[in-house]
Amino acid sequence: MNAAGQQTSFPTTVVGKRPLPLSSIAGGMESVPLDLSGSPGIGTSLIRLPAVKKRVSLGKTAIYALIAVNKFPRPVKMGVAEGGSGWLDVEIDRWIASLVAARDA
Repeated sequence: MNAAGQQTSFPTTVVGKRPLPLSSIAGGMESVPLDLSGSPGIGTSLIRLPAVKKRVSLGKTAIYALIAVNKFPRPVKMGVAEGGSGWLDVEIDRWIASLVAARDA
């Protein structure tokens, strides 16, 4: 519920003082296979959340809300001992490119 007592749809993010549906930020993440067999180690870096936030100009909550509705790449677990997660840089690049393609369509 918002301050006026009206039901709001989830997920949303606040831009200025009004809620903005996250569906308006990004299109759906189509299931596109990621072929990493060609050049292992090139363009396949894992980047942590602070770098992802800076790269896409979204906060943690907005990123995870988009992941929940399959509109942002899911992180990769980096192992039990190290803990944490990271995102493939090529998947983040593809997500950004999909925003540009949607804008130019």
